[in-house]
Amino acid sequence: MSATTQALPDYEPFPRGHILLADNDLCAAESRALALRRSGHTVELARDGREAIALLQRQVFDLVLLEILMPETDGLEVLRWLRGRAAGRITPVIAMCGGPSVLPGAVALDLAEALGASGRLHKPFSLDELFSAVAFYMDTSPEAVRVSGA
Repeated sequence: MSATTQALPDYEPFPRGHILLADNDLCAAESRALALRRSGHTVELARDGREAIALLQRQVFDLVLLEILMPETDGLEVLRWLRGRAAGRITPVIAMCGGPSVLPGAVALDLAEALGASGRLHKPFSLDELFSAVAFYMDTSPEAVRVSGA
């Protein structure tokens, strides 16, 4: 099954939230956004880092799904900006990357975690992996284990 026709996994109870999805692969981003919306989340899409920062300046998000290798302003710069302005609440960020490029995906994800990303997803990933990561990083219960900062 392709990512667009996969049955949505059942993750009840699943904290519903406002998610920023920043990815320059619009086809994949729209497919992921649709799956997240069907599960009850609100999702805003950004095509590059500049759009992501503009949305982050205007809205509060419960979670950011952030492609690291994007044109214009990349995900690492968005993450630096977001962590640099963090006062009080720290928004969880799941860094996403994959495929061959100038900077191999695993190295880009390592850098993102060093800059404060909460978690990582290496592309391609399944909807199951996406929903598991979103559920984990949006869980606000005391039992939730945070990878960074706690």
